[in-house]
Amino acid sequence: MLSFKSLTIPKIQFYLRDRGIVANGYKQKDLASLAEAVEKLNIPYDPNFLADDVDSTIQDRLRRAGCSFSDPFTIGGYVEDFSGIPDFSLYDIFNYLLLQRSDYDKRKLKAYKSAEDYRLFYDGHVQELKVNYLTVDSSVCVFIGKVRPTQRAKTLTGKMTYQCWFVVEKTLGDVKAAYCECPGGADGACRHVAACLYELEAFEKKSVTDGPCQWKKRKREHDEPVEMERMKIIKTRFYT
Repeated sequence: MLSFKSLTIPKIQFYLRDRGIVANGYKQKDLASLAEAVEKLNIPYDPNFLADDVDSTIQDRLRRAGCSFSDPFTIGGYVEDFSGIPDFSLYDIFNYLLLQRSDYDKRKLKAYKSAEDYRLFYDGHVQELKVNYLTVDSSVCVFIGKVRPTQRAKTLTGKMTYQCWFVVEKTLGDVKAAYCECPGGADGACRHVAACLYELEAFEKKSVTDGPCQWKKRKREHDEPVEMERMKIIKTRFYT
């Protein structure tokens, strides 16, 4: 263990700053005690999280989810046949979002239909949703989706949609991991991922006699010209 009692104030401050701790206005004795406590906690040397590589983090997330591949976007086998998808409910969405996002709480869940991610789903921004069941022995399946951005015609990279993926446990329907290529989607909890989760929850399975059980982009009446007599103008109500 390092001895901080003999170090000058600037050197102790430098040590703390290298571990993400700013300590100004302290006496040398107090700084030494603080540095000793930090040393015992074994706080890593990475104040700006420069060693936190996004790709390795995502791969680790996939491994913990039970996936043997490193990039869901590059594997083949995605289909629109949703006949074998897991049972998936609002509970599964809320359970995932509560764990992943600090802005989700009990009050927001009560008014989830007024949240931006739900509005993305409701307004038809989810352009594509496919599933990959992987192998028969696999405990998870993978979904990929494409979502139109909200405020502009194209994404920041010039594409028409943001692409995202999420891994769902086949038996329980738990969301095990997710990712989106949007600027804030590396943690897997952005509004585009959430919109795809709502899209999956809204899908209604059909019986064998009802025809193919495939996902199709939902038509919205306001996406097409309609006659004046058929127009129904309503004011959106937000519940808090």
